[in-house]
Amino acid sequence: MTDAPAPEPVTVPKRRGRTVISERVLRKIAAHDAQAVLGVIAAGRVRAHRRHQQVDLRLNLTVAYPLPAAATAHQVRERVTSRMRRFAGYEVSTLDITVSYEYN
Repeated sequence: MTDAPAPEPVTVPKRRGRTVISERVLRKIAAHDAQAVLGVIAAGRVRAHRRHQQVDLRLNLTVAYPLPAAATAHQVRERVTSRMRRFAGYEVSTLDITVSYEYN
């Protein structure tokens, strides 16, 4: 039986560095979470502009008619805002939503 070597001491860096999440990833998070809301058929054009730990978003949504556009947009706004904070650590400073209907 041999003795295992002593583990190397862990050194904590003086600076942790920083994490930058690309605007492309922020757009994908926003689109995915918008489409998870009941009645949203598609999140078309999504724009994101980040600065520091905030992001400005623009979403073009296609909603199934006859669902109420304002209520659906409100649900999207709530979900995207909370999930952006949770998954990316960004606060949504503005979220502009344009809704169009799809008639079935």
